Amino acid sequence: ATVSRAGIIYISDMDLGWAPFVASWCEQTASGALGSGLRPLFDEHVDALLEFIRKDCQPKMACAPIALVQSMCTLLEGLIEGLPPADTLSPEQLMRVFTYALIWSVGGILEPVDRARVDGFLRERGVDLPDPEGHEDATVYDFFVHDTTCDWSHWDERVPEWSYQGDDLAADFPSITIPTVDSVRTMFILETSMLRQRAVLLVGGPGTAKTTSILQVLAKQDPASVLAKKISFSAATTPLIFQRTVEGSVEKRQGKTFGPPGGKRMLVFVDDISMPEINTWGDQPTLEIVRQLIEQGGLYNLQKPGEIMQIVDLLVLGCMLHPGGGKQDIPNRAK
Repeated sequence: ATVSRAGIIYISDMDLGWAPFVASWCEQTASGALGSGLRPLFDEHVDALLEFIRKDCQPKMACAPIALVQSMCTLLEGLIEGLPPADTLSPEQLMRVFTYALIWSVGGILEPVDRARVDGFLRERGVDLPDPEGHEDATVYDFFVHDTTCDWSHWDERVPEWSYQGDDLAADFPSITIPTVDSVRTMFILETSMLRQRAVLLVGGPGTAKTTSILQVLAKQDPASVLAKKISFSAATTPLIFQRTVEGSVEKRQGKTFGPPGGKRMLVFVDDISMPEINTWGDQPTLEIVRQLIEQGGLYNLQKPGEIMQIVDLLVLGCMLHPGGGKQDIPNRAK
């Protein structure tokens, strides 16, 4: 009764599916030849890959199809910006860009064994995938679409040369980070999503450089225009602690609008984002506050009940361990 009086109509994503979102995205964001070229690819490949992963793979995290497709569209937007004009792309080139976004969104939460299965599945469907000749055990995940030719290229082409430049290797050894194929492609996807102002969550096992990758991205920002804030969650982190931390990092700009000081932008890195305690009803209230900040762009003013503080120029990045084995998952609404 309360919902009907408020004029709210709830439609489950299981009933509506991802197709209406893609139709709107193709018309508004990827307009013209690009939108008309991408829409049939969504219809042909997305549901097929989702069904294959559901039946034959073991994703490390459960994710709603609409969330995966939204991430795919975000990645496509970032990739398209660095490519030649859409009307100059051939159907084959457009298919490669689409495939890259598909595997790193819909198929992005898989371990190497399942990624090899996805590679085989797409090849069986006749998708134009790179020839792994010369790269032992390579799959499509080891390649990217070149921003000039739109051909497949191996990620090792983008791994920069590294040599130690310090004076005391033994003292510096714990802080040394050597770029690899894994780190370079992770940072590429991370930065591509950040350019679209999309919150990013890295999920991986212990020692897989999740924190290091995000800290490297933060270190590359211009301190004259971008601030960085690192927050480490634990089982004792409460919604109040998180809100006070965020409020202490912003200042009033005008009216009910707040933002980082000096008119700058801020990147908030939440480490171990899945750690807050789960209550009796299976919820994580702390992550609901994080979700509200990301989704609605603000937090409710604790001094003035009912008033929301709009927080602008702030982007949340997070990382967490694989769910399972004693490690808890995060709510679907936060994914």
